[in-house]
Amino acid sequence: IKTTVVCPYYISTGMFAGVQSKLIPILDPDYVADSIVAATLTNREVLLLPRGTSAFVALKSVLPEPAFMRLSLAIGLNCSMDQFEEEQRKIKLNLKWSLVAILEWEVKYACKIYKL
Repeated sequence: IKTTVVCPYYISTGMFAGVQSKLIPILDPDYVADSIVAATLTNREVLLLPRGTSAFVALKSVLPEPAFMRLSLAIGLNCSMDQFEEEQRKIKLNLKWSLVAILEWEVKYACKIYKL
C-alpha cells in the first residue's frame, strides 16, 4: 500500500467562499484534481499545492517561531480567513444566540422582581 499526502492551499470552491489571499493564489479545482492524480500515479509521497508553498514549509522549519509569525503577519498568512463567509456566519449566529440568552435572562429576572 502506498500513500500520497496532499496539502493544498485554498481551493476555489464554495467551501472557501470569501477567503482572500495576498501572496498565494487560490487554487482552481481542476488543477488540484489533475495534480493529485499525477502525484498518485507517480507514487509521490507528498504533494504541496501550489509548489511555492514548499518555501514556507522550509522557512517554518528553520526560522524561530516568533520570526515566522512576524513573517506570516507581514505577508497576510494569518488573516486570509478574515473574510471567510462561513466564519462570518458563525460569528453572527453566536452573537444572535448570545443576545437571545441575555433577553431570556432579563425576562426571567424581571418576572422574579415583579412576581409575574
